This record gives sequence, structure tokens and C-alpha cells, in this order.
Amino acid sequence: MVVAYDPHPLVIKPSGAFAIGKAGEIKAACSSFKQSIRIVNSPRPNLACYVEVRQFNSNERDLLDLLADEVWSDITLVKNI
Repeated sequence: MVVAYDPHPLVIKPSGAFAIGKAGEIKAACSSFKQSIRIVNSPRPNLACYVEVRQFNSNERDLLDLLADEVWSDITLVKNI
């Protein structure tokens, strides 16, 4: 029997929040900094809609600011779900 091990299991607590980003906006923002990223579905046992952004270079401060201020700025509190 094979059992998958996730070293960083997703734990959703009532005090938590989700940052919601639109794939097209994330790709466009990264493209404007000449980064070709991949967004892939990576479901977790308790969250089927979880995705990962791959091939992302986080050394670009201006890109991180853009993503934080405009792309990932929609926050949903767990207690409101």
C-alpha cells in the first residue's frame, strides 16, 4: 500500500483566510515581468480547488508588490464561509 505524505498539510482554522486570485490576472502580471508561469490544479484532501503557481521567480520585488496589491488582494475570511 502506498500512502502519500504531504509535509505541509493544509490546516484550515476559523481564524484563517483565503487569498483569491484569478489565473488570467496572475499569468498576465507575471508575463509583464517576462515570467512564464504554470498554474496547476493540486487538490488537497479537504480542499479540491487548491492550485499551485509553478516556475515563479519570487526575487522580483515589483512583481510581488503587484501581485499583493492588485491580483491576490481579494481576501475571504474562513469564518464568513
